[in-house]
Amino acid sequence: MRATVLILLAVSGSAAAAPPAAEDHFAPLLGTWLVDARSLQRDGQTWLENPHPAERPFYRIFGGEAIRDDFISPAPHIDVAKGERTWGMNIRIFNREKNA
Repeated sequence: MRATVLILLAVSGSAAAAPPAAEDHFAPLLGTWLVDARSLQRDGQTWLENPHPAERPFYRIFGGEAIRDDFISPAPHIDVAKGERTWGMNIRIFNREKNA
């Protein structure tokens, strides 16, 4: 039997301004980037070059309080066999109390 799980997140609809420029460290990354990637192999010495670029779109979330970037490798415009694409994401939130 196969189960499907759906998770819904509710976020306040009130808009928040982007952080002040001094705290907006990742703003230069906003937009979509094609990046070359490589991965360190289990031996800890050998690097494997990815033959295709990955796509990294960076955008604001949580009313401007955070930046999310997705990792899609190979990039969506490249044809690959089913199951050969890797997806991931990062979320970066500035902590004003810790100034970090």
